[in-house]
Amino acid sequence: RSCAAKHPKLAAGAQTNALTTAFKGTAGVFVQFTESGYAELLADSKLECFSAFVDAMRDGSSANAFVLNVVSASPNGDGDVIEYHMDQSLGLSWIQPPGHLVANLVDVLYLEVPEGLSGGELEVQKLPDEWLDQHGLRARGAFRRARGNDTAGRLDASVTPAENTRVTFRGDAHHRVRNFTASDESARRVSLVLESYVLSSWYLWRAFRFYVE
Repeated sequence: RSCAAKHPKLAAGAQTNALTTAFKGTAGVFVQFTESGYAELLADSKLECFSAFVDAMRDGSSANAFVLNVVSASPNGDGDVIEYHMDQSLGLSWIQPPGHLVANLVDVLYLEVPEGLSGGELEVQKLPDEWLDQHGLRARGAFRRARGNDTAGRLDASVTPAENTRVTFRGDAHHRVRNFTASDESARRVSLVLESYVLSSWYLWRAFRFYVE
């Protein structure tokens, strides 16, 4: 928690540092690394303090490439803090922008949750695999248009954030973070997010070994 608070990209005044356009109400730190590049994260004094979380999530995992996000969210007066998306942030050296690979697994650890929190839920929707295979990233919209209010086959979950709580879900699940209010209007909701990827040797060779944004 103190590591996130001290990072220069999350300092006061950094709230315009949104991770992507879907993350309108956030500031964040983005780190991509492979197994062979992990030593560079450990050697970075601003990032090494996150290694306990990364090590715990990597333990026993077959993943060989990762994206670590430190996400600081503030109330967003215009819709969701984070809009519906899939986690597919891994960049390849010959393809820009990222988005061609979807994470196998996503782990979220809540570091800081403001007092008097109202809202801010993490909402997850896992569509049937056949819809994902046919429609890809457009599957959620296609499913809604075809089914209307019929949600049979869709798995839904809503998680209310609590400090020191971890949430794990499949990388091909669409998810969003709802807007929220808190007793202190300047309070932040801070979380660590680790996307884990299992890459073939062909993709692993093209993945950035270590990259910070």
